[in-house]
Amino acid sequence: MIQQIADWTGVSDLSSRLVLRRTRGPQDFVDDYNSWSGSMLGPAHTLAQSAMFRAGNVSKKVRGLYYVGGSVRPGIGLPMCLISAEVLLKNLRGDTSTEPLPEPRPDAAERQAARDAARS
Repeated sequence: MIQQIADWTGVSDLSSRLVLRRTRGPQDFVDDYNSWSGSMLGPAHTLAQSAMFRAGNVSKKVRGLYYVGGSVRPGIGLPMCLISAEVLLKNLRGDTSTEPLPEPRPDAAERQAARDAARS
């Protein structure tokens, strides 16, 4: 793999430039991240585990427990994790729209802080 990258980039001495080389495998994900079955990407990319068939974001066993991330709808990757969090927030609000949430106004944090202070 290192030689292939060296060939692609035209850096013929890439291998000699490496300071640290570490190989990671499924057991590392189990040990380091308590990842189910050692997967870094969640369930397999089969039709039965993709898109709307992926696990939901509300626990069926624990009330008030919600999930976001690569193993729940919509799927893997940082953009998908952020979308997953947005989908959950919309779900909690009862929002069934398909548009993204609006950007908060610049003074939204100040308004929220004032509401929180009033509740205290």
